[in-house]
Amino acid sequence: MDIDSFTSSAEPAIGPSIAPQATIYDAALGGSALPIQDSIEDEEPPSNGEPSSSNSKTSSSQQSIEHERDVAQIAGLVQPSLPILGPNEYVFTLPCEGKIQSTYADIIKAKEKSIKKFLSRHESIGSAHGSPNRTHERNEMNDMIQRLHDTVTHMDLGLPGFSTQYSVNSQEHAAYANYAGTKFLFLGYLVDFLHLVGVSIVIMSREGQIQDLLEQYLKMKHVAVRRQDRIARSKSPATDRLNTDFSVELVSTWSTHEVDLRSKPCLMIAFDASFDAQDPQVARIRAQFHSPPRLMPVLHLLVANSSEHVDRCLPKSLPSPMRLKALVRYTYSALPNLGGKPFVIQLDSDVPEGRPMDFSDLQKGVRKSPERKIAEIARIVGKAAVSPDFGTLFTLENPLLELTELEETPSMKPSRTTTRPESPRDGAARSRTPVSRADTPSGRKRLLDVDGVLPALSKRQRITPLRDSVDLSSSAHEPSSKLTQLEEQVRKLQADLAAEQQARRIVEQERDRVKEQLTEWQRDHTGLQRRYEKRMLRCHELDREKTKLQKIIETNKSRHERTVEENAALKQKTADLQRELTATREEIKAGGGDAAALETAREEARTLLAKTTFLEKSLENTRKDFEFTRAQYQNASNRATELAGQVTELEKEMAVLTKQASDEKRRLKQMNFEQATDHHLAKIEQLELERRSRDILLKKLEEENRQLKRNRGVQTRGSSVQPPGSPAMDGHSGRGTRSRQGSPAPGLFPSTHARAIDRGSLLRNER
Repeated sequence: MDIDSFTSSAEPAIGPSIAPQATIYDAALGGSALPIQDSIEDEEPPSNGEPSSSNSKTSSSQQSIEHERDVAQIAGLVQPSLPILGPNEYVFTLPCEGKIQSTYADIIKAKEKSIKKFLSRHESIGSAHGSPNRTHERNEMNDMIQRLHDTVTHMDLGLPGFSTQYSVNSQEHAAYANYAGTKFLFLGYLVDFLHLVGVSIVIMSREGQIQDLLEQYLKMKHVAVRRQDRIARSKSPATDRLNTDFSVELVSTWSTHEVDLRSKPCLMIAFDASFDAQDPQVARIRAQFHSPPRLMPVLHLLVANSSEHVDRCLPKSLPSPMRLKALVRYTYSALPNLGGKPFVIQLDSDVPEGRPMDFSDLQKGVRKSPERKIAEIARIVGKAAVSPDFGTLFTLENPLLELTELEETPSMKPSRTTTRPESPRDGAARSRTPVSRADTPSGRKRLLDVDGVLPALSKRQRITPLRDSVDLSSSAHEPSSKLTQLEEQVRKLQADLAAEQQARRIVEQERDRVKEQLTEWQRDHTGLQRRYEKRMLRCHELDREKTKLQKIIETNKSRHERTVEENAALKQKTADLQRELTATREEIKAGGGDAAALETAREEARTLLAKTTFLEKSLENTRKDFEFTRAQYQNASNRATELAGQVTELEKEMAVLTKQASDEKRRLKQMNFEQATDHHLAKIEQLELERRSRDILLKKLEEENRQLKRNRGVQTRGSSVQPPGSPAMDGHSGRGTRSRQGSPAPGLFPSTHARAIDRGSLLRNER
């Protein structure tokens, strides 16, 4: 089925008929700018007198004001319709499985009272500062929205205490991931399409459990995965082989450390609602790893009419309380349309042969259509990803958000001050009698009693003029016994109602348990019945085969017995005929005459014929033996010729080896060895002579040293001032130069003829 036929037949599921040029984006904000005129007008001007930033410079959202669309408002909130996209950003919606829809609806129903209470507040949103109850409500709504985001991403993420543990059987858990989230199913089809292409893609998601699920799922699909959420992993050494295979880079949204991508990705997938085009990391990757001036295409995965879809349609420039209120309101409004409207994608294989299609065939087509749609979308995205221009081949249109108008409940209506008593209809509405028991006699009686009591309790004291004060004062002094009795009756009825509700809950739980047990028993019984029927059919077949084989065995046995009997009879008959023939021949011989001579000649002829036959057989055997001997001799001759050639080659090799191992070479090696030995001995002798000469010189130096020490004598510190061989203190006086020209110190001796250059030692005076 081609793309045109798919888009024409299944267009309601892929998206409404909207022109491609209707995509709204802000070039500066990268997809987060929206119509913010209303929000700017609602905000109060700055009170400190400073000029507004909008007057000083044009904001990025105001720069793209000509690209914005008129947005309707309901109860002061922006009415979302189409996803808000930035430059080179694309979006499509996915269907939703029934189990995911049930989990999604359970989360909203569990918070339904809190949602209505949160939406019923009509005070100014920007004026709420610090109320603990309102802060708690906002936190509760934020937690609920996050759980809804996680549920449409993977069903287990929306459950409390989530912890997925994958076993060895990866195929089963890959199939479960496809069932637990249509995003994983789409990713699986896209990976299968791009697996044989040497490209890579980037998947942006929140760090933690979602990235763990993605990594495990892609590894089950045998895809090379690199996580960038940890520094050690992002800076791991590159492999030696070329990256020619398909790979996936997992990057955390709002990551703070540097991302290292080994190859140039062709596509960025925003897997969950945490993606923001204003993220500096996203902007760097889109600009750096793609050919300028284009940015890397970004593909948003959204489940149709889910909280993520509503979030993508709302302006992020709105004030936070207003945006949260709009997100909660339209998420609650879009709940009935979660996953989009049912559709059918019919293939030729769905049409039964020989009969028209019935309702069961249509149901099968409806069940298979979401997966077919996802497979076709993955094929379109894969073709666009590997092409130079992604937007040219991306033919899916922007999905329109489908909302259901809410019925205004009493909690969502604006509160009005009134003093009128409740009507019987209002009392019936306030009655806490279960609807299922309202038609019973006890239920009707309890309903009437409560209707008579509650209006009396809910009446308020009227504010009257001064002339009615006497009546009011007199009525205040009436005995309160009747009021006490009524209150006691109401408490009793409430206790009975609570007990009845508790008993009903217990009975309903027991009923559900029995139903589940009955369903399980029916399923087990059906399986057991099917197994029993299959086994009985097999037993009948085996019995028929056994009977047939027994008949065949009996037939063969009787046939064998008849054959044995016939053979024995023939042998006996042959022996009898042989004996009769021998007796007849003997009688003929004994009778004499020509007949005896003829019989004798025949006997000799028979004897000679037997000998001739024996000799012919012997000759034939001899010829066969001779032929065998000749063949063996021929083979032996051929083998002998081959061996003779090998012997000749071996003799030549032996001659070469003998020449190599001759005495001449050995003698030359010996001469070289002797020459080297003589050279080393001469070198050793020369070194010995040098050593002896150095020893003699060393002995002379030691002798001179001892002589000098002996002539110098014993010296003390005092002798260092004027040693025996030193000149006099009054000059050199013809005794040669001073041995210590720096001693004694000047001024040490008080002689008048001492010069400044004369020095002495102070060691004697030191302590």
